[in-house]
Amino acid sequence: MNPSDDELARAIHEEIAAAAIAARRFAIRNYFLAYAVSGVIVLASIGSGITAAIHDIPTWFTASMAALPAVMLTASTVFRFEQKSAWFWKKTKALDSLVRKIRYESLGTVEASQAFSRIEEDLENEWISFGTVGRSQD
Repeated sequence: MNPSDDELARAIHEEIAAAAIAARRFAIRNYFLAYAVSGVIVLASIGSGITAAIHDIPTWFTASMAALPAVMLTASTVFRFEQKSAWFWKKTKALDSLVRKIRYESLGTVEASQAFSRIEEDLENEWISFGTVGRSQD
């Protein structure tokens, strides 16, 4: 039995809406990870300076605090949280726009499916891969 036009329209709308929600979730997650990494870098830098001035703190702890900013900067360079957040926000906005076109502009099922596929393919080409330590990132 073939699904009706209404069922197909509802299915494509739900699929695109779910993809937009997932993209938004990843955008927010990467955004907060980017700022958490930056916060750890700042706090560890301050903390290592303070622990170096206090002679009762074990040297291994001071050394660990001093190494933490470099470790976090490396993680930020490799995982590129800020750039990935921007990519996911771009995807969210494109999918939200498509959902509104379906909902309010009566975009047809075939056209919606084609636009959804085009958005996915275009954004796939822009995906932010892992960074490489020691190379500048575009």
